[in-house]
Amino acid sequence: MNFNIFNRKTLNIPEQSPARNETESTGANIIQSFYKDTSGFGSFTSQNILEMNTGYAGICSNIVAQSIATQPFKIYIAKNKSKKIAGYIDVKKINNIDEFKKTINKSTVQMADEIYEIVNSEHPVIKLLNDVNPYMSKTDLFKITQIYLDIIGNAFWYLKMGKNNIPEEIYPLLSEYMKIKIKNNKISGYEYQVNNSKRTFTPEEIIHFKYLNTGDLIVGRGSLYNVLIDTERMKYYNIYESALAKNNGRPDFILKYGNKTGAKLDEKSKLELEKMLNNRYGRTKNNGKPLVSDSDFEIITLGFPTKELQFIEGRQDARQIICSAFGVPESFLVNKEVNRANIDGAEYIYAKYTLFPKLTIIQEVLNEYLFTIYDDSIFMKYENPVIEDIDKKIKYYEFLLKNDLITKEEIKTQLGL
Repeated sequence: MNFNIFNRKTLNIPEQSPARNETESTGANIIQSFYKDTSGFGSFTSQNILEMNTGYAGICSNIVAQSIATQPFKIYIAKNKSKKIAGYIDVKKINNIDEFKKTINKSTVQMADEIYEIVNSEHPVIKLLNDVNPYMSKTDLFKITQIYLDIIGNAFWYLKMGKNNIPEEIYPLLSEYMKIKIKNNKISGYEYQVNNSKRTFTPEEIIHFKYLNTGDLIVGRGSLYNVLIDTERMKYYNIYESALAKNNGRPDFILKYGNKTGAKLDEKSKLELEKMLNNRYGRTKNNGKPLVSDSDFEIITLGFPTKELQFIEGRQDARQIICSAFGVPESFLVNKEVNRANIDGAEYIYAKYTLFPKLTIIQEVLNEYLFTIYDDSIFMKYENPVIEDIDKKIKYYEFLLKNDLITKEEIKTQLGL
C-alpha cells in the first residue's frame, strides 16, 4: 500500500479518488447546525491538544489505552433455528443467551433463538482483526484508537477493500488531519489532508469512533478537553519546580562579612571569595563539606517562602483532576497509603466506571459498522472487565435455592454451564 497514513509530514497518494463536484449544504438542519470542523476546539487546535498528552495526562491515556487494547473479546453468530451456519465455521453453542440479549443492542441478537461462539480463526473478520495490516498488530490498532479517543475524542479506521468490497486491511488515520464532509443532511465523505496532500474517502471506507460532544452530534470531544486548563497548569508547575530544583536562579545562602566589626570587603575580594566557595562547595560531590573561618563572617540561609509550598499543593490538585477526567484512580500513579484493600477497590471502580463504558462504545461501533459487512448476525462481545464478588454471588444463589426461588438447573443456565 503506497498511501502513507502514518507520517505527519508526507502523504503519498498514487490512487487518489476523483475530485468531487459537490457543495456542502448550508441550510439549517440537524446535522449541519451541530457540525464543527475537527481542526480546532476553542483556543486550542487538535495539534495543540495532542502536544498536551504528556505528564500525568499522557500516563493516564496510556494506562487506559493499554487496558482497552489488551481486553479480550470473542466473536459470535446469532441465528434462528431455521438458519444454517456455513460449513467452514467452527462454532460452540452458548447456553445462556439471556446475558447477550441484555448487553448487545442488535436486532438479530434480540430475535435470536440460538447464539454460537465462532471458535476457529478462518472466518474473514477474525483473520482481519488478527492481522490488521503489514505494519501493526491488533493491539497497536486498538491502543492508538483509544489514545485518539481520549485525547481528541475522534478515531478513524480506514478499511482497505478487497474482493467483493470485503475489507482486507485496516489502517488507523491521524484524527487531527480528518475533516467530515456534510451534504444534504448526510455525511458525504471524509477529507484527509496533510500539508498539500489530500485524499477523500467514502463513508463506507471509514469507521468513525467518537465520544459524544454536547453541542456537536458529528465530531467528538476527548477526555483531555475537559482538563486542558489543568493540564496546561501542570506544565507550568513542572517548569516552576524545575527552576526550584536549580535554586530558582538564586543562592542557598548569603555570606555576610563584618557583622561585628563593621569591616567591608572590596569588589576583588568578594569575587575571589565567591570563586573559592563555588569551587569548593558548588558541585554535588562537595555537599556537606565544612567551612572553617576565623574571620567576621555570618551565614544567612535562604529558604522557600509559602508561595512555593502552595504551588506544590496546586500541582497535586491538578493531578487529581486529570486522573478523574480519564477515569484513572490516582493510586495507579502514586504510591501513597496504598494497601491491598485500596488497590482492589480502585481496580473495581476503574473496571466498572472507566473500562466497561469505553469498551461498550468500541463494541457497539464495530458491531454496527464492521461486522455487518460480513453478516448482520455476526457480532463481538468483550469479556466483562468487572470482577464479580464471588462470595456475594454464592450467598445470593444460596438464598434463592433455600427459598425455592430457583432450581439448580436454572443456576447452571445463568452461569452458562
